[in-house]
Amino acid sequence: MISKKNKNVNTSIRLLTKLMLIFTAIILFQLAAMSVYAESEMKYLGTIDKDKTTIYSANSKGQVVGSYITNGTEVRAFLWEKGVFKDLGTLGGTYTKAYAMNDKDQVVGVSKTKENKYHAFLWENGVMKDMGTLGGNDVEPTAINNKGQVVGVSETKENEYHAFLWEKGVMKDLGTLGGNYTKATAINDKGQVIGYLFTKDAKERHAFLWENGAMKDLGTLGSCSLGTDINEKGQIVGFSDTKKDNKWHIILWEDGVTKDLITLENSTSHSGINYIYDDNIYVRINENGMVLAYESWRETVLWKEGAVKKIDFGVITSAFDVNPYDVNDDGGIIGVLEGKNASTSAFIWKDTKPFTVQTMIPTNQDIGKTERELTVKVNGSEVVFPDAKPYIDKSSNRTLIPIRFVSEKLGAQVTWDGSLKVIGIKKEDIDIKMKIGDSFAVVNGEEIQLDVPAVITSGRTSVPLRFISEVLEAKVEWEPENMTVSILAMVTKFDEKLLTELKSIYNSYMESYKTGDIESAKGYVSERYYAIVKNYLLATGETKMPENQLLSDIKDIEGAIRCGVFENGPTIGIVYKKPSKAEDKITFVFLRFVKEDSGWKYDYTLVEDRYGYNETDKFTAKDITGDMLDGKVITDVPAINNVEIPKSYLSIGFHNSCFVSVSINNEEPVIGAYLGLIMDGLKKGENTVDILIIPDDKDNNPSLPEIEIYYLDESNAKKVVYSNKGVEKTGNTSQTFIVKP
Repeated sequence: MISKKNKNVNTSIRLLTKLMLIFTAIILFQLAAMSVYAESEMKYLGTIDKDKTTIYSANSKGQVVGSYITNGTEVRAFLWEKGVFKDLGTLGGTYTKAYAMNDKDQVVGVSKTKENKYHAFLWENGVMKDMGTLGGNDVEPTAINNKGQVVGVSETKENEYHAFLWEKGVMKDLGTLGGNYTKATAINDKGQVIGYLFTKDAKERHAFLWENGAMKDLGTLGSCSLGTDINEKGQIVGFSDTKKDNKWHIILWEDGVTKDLITLENSTSHSGINYIYDDNIYVRINENGMVLAYESWRETVLWKEGAVKKIDFGVITSAFDVNPYDVNDDGGIIGVLEGKNASTSAFIWKDTKPFTVQTMIPTNQDIGKTERELTVKVNGSEVVFPDAKPYIDKSSNRTLIPIRFVSEKLGAQVTWDGSLKVIGIKKEDIDIKMKIGDSFAVVNGEEIQLDVPAVITSGRTSVPLRFISEVLEAKVEWEPENMTVSILAMVTKFDEKLLTELKSIYNSYMESYKTGDIESAKGYVSERYYAIVKNYLLATGETKMPENQLLSDIKDIEGAIRCGVFENGPTIGIVYKKPSKAEDKITFVFLRFVKEDSGWKYDYTLVEDRYGYNETDKFTAKDITGDMLDGKVITDVPAINNVEIPKSYLSIGFHNSCFVSVSINNEEPVIGAYLGLIMDGLKKGENTVDILIIPDDKDNNPSLPEIEIYYLDESNAKKVVYSNKGVEKTGNTSQTFIVKP
């Protein structure tokens, strides 16, 4: 179950591409047909058309349950499927919420009774059945299997909270293991129940498995773990803190063994029984052993047989909050898009490429069986190992590396005390000591647990790569297709002359662009940046960029001091820091430059505001996400010049709140609202243009907006190939036109 909570987002990205992406994102998932991308596909299941809805769960059939507000204040449970919104009624009171459903159209939730008490309910075939409580006045059903067995947590007569199992009209107390709290979170069709409990000393929170009348403590990697799902094979998934870091780790319990699958890099864990939103992290497993892990508003990952893929939902995040809820047996992610400025919609998302891409070093994948050597790169440059090589330790499935060569590439100094067999690594204010054979390292005087001890191989000291890289504030990514580990870290030694040149390029761009004319800045910006701005101006009919965009960029960089440099192949990022005690924030400005045939060019700006003034705050490699520093020149927007067939452009007149999808010659549609769009070039001869108009909920029969398709000839003159201006608009929602350039 996941409920939306207030977000504390301290990052703002002011990049020109948003001007186009925000608009194009809005419609991308309003299509009733499949939209296909390079690595994934998204199927739109329909719009949930009730206002003030809260989504709690979505199942593998794409059904959605939750609550909505009616009559001003009354909270009512609903079931939504394929565009049909169904109110589930009440147990006599004015409050109901639906929390979960199975694949048999049975829904469970909580409702107030006529006596104003909270009872669990089971809804099926249009009837709501009272399931009661364990004697108290508080209850939360959390899951129902396909046999109609329900689990959850309920207050008891003794004012404790215990996990329960309800079946055939009877609610059974599953008890505790000495503590005063247990909560069941999932049940499979075999009747195996999982959840979490408080230990007897009330100091720790552990996952549990209940079967055949007995509860078993599944333990933890630290002091806090939760079980969240179980499949029919008895594979259990959940999450846990660890003793080695302050991140949540996704866990698989199988055959009595606890496996650490994934580290949620953007998370912050809590120890013991400290209160956490246990639905802020959502972990599901399908019958094929594929694991979906989702941390609210931060990251979504899939795990399968040791391979890990971080899911990028792309530009939709500009317009939607993406909430995955389940993963079906085909590997499809079922979830809900909650529009920031649009409706709420259900979706199924699926990979279309083989499941091989990983975004972190494997943890439980036995790739040590391969004879291929591992390659290690630091900031795009391959590390040469003259004798001992990096390898996968088969007992722990961790990557170990000869430490000296990588540490020195990361700007650290390495020492060795042969008498004590202790290796020392120091970088600025970070001091690490590791003794051969010890299961822990000492970082700035504090013991940190290791997955595998440091060892000596071929006369070299080898240590766990992920540990040493992350302690040195680096970012580690695993590329299984070429057996390469890529490490990104702040550069400690750099060419000051080059950095001065880059800053000069940025200043020249700013100065020449004050007029808003991109042509005057063309010599200082990348082809990608120029194409984005040029296309935007052509599509909107504007001649200059908005003045506030430039003024905002100037304001952000004024008074900032350089605090870091990142380098990755033909890409360099320079970070500036601007503290403001008066505004209680630290502002980091990230400028990206790319090297093209004609030299270095400005390409991108990221501005990140961190509130809660802390002068020692840092910007590290872990803050670099997506394509901020991906080591290649980005060409996601076509250049204006040097094309054999002229580019075509679509101009769409304003029309209420409808969105428009346009496809030329049955190619992938271009989506947008209100403004013009750049298209692929028209071919010679006839071209078929399909236009689909998507109305909002309030305009179910929209007329076509004014449409114009045109291209620019060699002299940059506008040549119109189709226009419906002056033509009577029809009420149809789609039309096909034949145009000849």
